[in-house]
Amino acid sequence: GGRELNFASDLDLVFIYDEALAGCESDGARKLDHHRYFVRLVQRVVHLLTAQTSLGPLYDIDMRLRPNGSKGLLIIGHEAFARYQQNEAWTWEHQALVRARAVAGDRRLAVRFQNIRGEVLAIRREPSVLTA
Repeated sequence: GGRELNFASDLDLVFIYDEALAGCESDGARKLDHHRYFVRLVQRVVHLLTAQTSLGPLYDIDMRLRPNGSKGLLIIGHEAFARYQQNEAWTWEHQALVRARAVAGDRRLAVRFQNIRGEVLAIRREPSVLTA
């Protein structure tokens, strides 16, 4: 998000998929429904990003910013992500969106994410709620 890392930085990742793909299956030897396919993809990406090198892990990954934290799904549809951010997310989760950005994937989905992000960050907040 901040476009710079230091020695102690970790990568805070949230994986979002296009819900238009719901109901689709993979075309591999063993068919996987869209959710199972994306979960396996996320697991593989995280495994690759945390690979051990001679100097330690490639990156430290933190997935707790996803909706519902460590109890939440590894990957969430963009509409479900929007609903969560608008109706359930805590203020600190919205603060994390300030520096969030799409870094990979479909360009249209990245635009949708930026739109969700903009809408959430534009929500009027009552000072009394923020200071409580």
